[in-house]
Amino acid sequence: MTKFAIISDVQILEGLVASICFPVIVYLMKLRQTKSKQYIEFFVIAWFFTWVIRKCAVNTFTQYKTYYNEPIKTFYIDLPISF
Repeated sequence: MTKFAIISDVQILEGLVASICFPVIVYLMKLRQTKSKQYIEFFVIAWFFTWVIRKCAVNTFTQYKTYYNEPIKTFYIDLPISF
């Protein structure tokens, strides 16, 4: 049996933050103006803000884990073959 790393708790946090922040930012920006030509600009700005928020959340989470000496948990799956 071979253990294969699937995801870590840091990646789970990053995914949750991105999946919550991106739609909220796009919605808030659409409330300001609804011109159809500006949707690409909305998505670019929303992606940038989401990227910044994700990086801040990951950095804060890893500093928290380091400060309290907690290991970063990695979730594995067992494969029935050997490499």
